[in-house]
Amino acid sequence: MKSTRSNAISVPESDLDSGLSNEALRAQVKQLSDDNRYLREQLELLKRHIFGRKSEKLPAALLGAESDLFGVQAPDPSLGQTKQVAAHERTVKPAGHGRVALPDNLPCETTVLDVPEAEKACPCCGKQRVHIGDDVSEQLDIVPPRFTRLRIVRPKMACRECTECGVAQAKPPVSVIDKGIPTANLVSWIILSKYVDHLPLHRIASQFKRWGVEIAETTMIGWIAAIFELLGPIHKALEREIKTCGCMHVDETTLRVQKGEKDKLGVGKTSVDYLWAMLGRGPDRTSIGVSFLYDDGRSHAVAKAILSGVTGSVLTDGYEGYAQACKERDDLVHGLCWAHARRKYHEALLTGQGQAASVAIKWIADLYAHHRRIETFADRLGRRWNKVDVQPDYAGSTQSS
Repeated sequence: MKSTRSNAISVPESDLDSGLSNEALRAQVKQLSDDNRYLREQLELLKRHIFGRKSEKLPAALLGAESDLFGVQAPDPSLGQTKQVAAHERTVKPAGHGRVALPDNLPCETTVLDVPEAEKACPCCGKQRVHIGDDVSEQLDIVPPRFTRLRIVRPKMACRECTECGVAQAKPPVSVIDKGIPTANLVSWIILSKYVDHLPLHRIASQFKRWGVEIAETTMIGWIAAIFELLGPIHKALEREIKTCGCMHVDETTLRVQKGEKDKLGVGKTSVDYLWAMLGRGPDRTSIGVSFLYDDGRSHAVAKAILSGVTGSVLTDGYEGYAQACKERDDLVHGLCWAHARRKYHEALLTGQGQAASVAIKWIADLYAHHRRIETFADRLGRRWNKVDVQPDYAGSTQSS
């Protein structure tokens, strides 16, 4: 006989005789149903995070039409009105295979490959051939880096008769490191290679060795520390300007740092530390600058130290450390990130909570649409004032109105 699988759930006798009321059983079933739905949503989010696309642009099927990242409906071309605009010139790129032209400001070395003297005479009549044109082609070359010894000689001048007048000598040049051998160019190369190109110091040392000079990693560490000490006052002034500009953005990211230790397999050990970024914006919303703070943890104390001295408003994500620090400051306006808030509604929309999540996403879309219109108006107003070379007095206009 063929056996069939039953979908019925067997309930133990102990549960049947537990004496629970119908209301208690219904509440228990509802709780289990809610837990099941929550776990299914978490599983769906995990699958989308691992296997799905990372873009937060909404599919057209979820909102009924094509939309952008914040759910703004794409305009229908058939509904637009015809408007005649003034003619303008447009630069047309020449057709080709897409090779980018070399910059004109590069140094140019010209090599002329002239015709040999034996071929300058015509083989038919014997007369001299004349120059009728040139074929010009260009190649991109690079000069490999090389070290140079800068020898500075300061002659000493003294009077043979008047020995009490002393010795005359030119002052030594200013050096980035007192009594050090590196020039500003060398130290700049090391700092840019490490912090912009992300090259470890041992690779930089290997490059220097190939170029003919051996510089120890510990020596370069000392040079970097000395330069950072020189730039310390500038960094503090920039950070003070960012904190007092009236609008500051703060965010943090993880950073793997080598401990200098190795395990049994010879693999270097690393720790997960944090790099905190502070960006300031002026009254015209232009960026003033960015200041960074390194710390080995993500505690509330770090967030509180960063927000100390900040005036105006601060924009952060949903990290609790920022919220706790802002609660202790009545004079500080705490603004949150709409992109982070929208992401939660986007995740809910993808897990089946479309009715409630789509409403919130459309509200956020309307907010961003109004924000774009305000930015466009402010940009046009600024260009109009710039044409007459007059800066608008927004504060005075507001008070008079």
